[in-house]
This record gives sequence, structure tokens and C-alpha cells, in this order.
Amino acid sequence: MGRKSTVAALPTPIVEACHALIRDGKTIDDIVGALAELGAPVSRSAVGRYVKSARESMEKYRQAQEVAK
Repeated sequence: MGRKSTVAALPTPIVEACHALIRDGKTIDDIVGALAELGAPVSRSAVGRYVKSARESMEKYRQAQEVAK
């Protein structure tokens, strides 16, 4: 298994704020700006990778919920 992403290694409240922004459908640039305001300057590419994997996970969860119905 690879190492933890830069975003996932941030303090829990900041990661939770990032998840909320992803659920709200914010763009990568919006998320990068919000994280910088919270004192967590992370690179745009790191946020992009994290958003991509988070959206894939959320989609798998939605599909599993549909199958369960």
C-alpha cells in the first residue's frame, strides 16, 4: 500500500472540511483556496488526486446503496 496523501495527512477538521467541499461539488481551485484559508497550503495536484479518488469512492458507495435497495 502506498503512503497517505498530503490531504489525508492533514488534521481531521481540515480533511472533513475538504470532504464537505467535495460533496458540495466545488472545483479543485475552490478547494485549494479554502484549504489555504484554513492554514493548510497543499498543491493543486495533490488536491486533484484526492478529489478524484474521493469522488470514485462516493460513486462506488452510491452504487452499493442502489444494489441494496
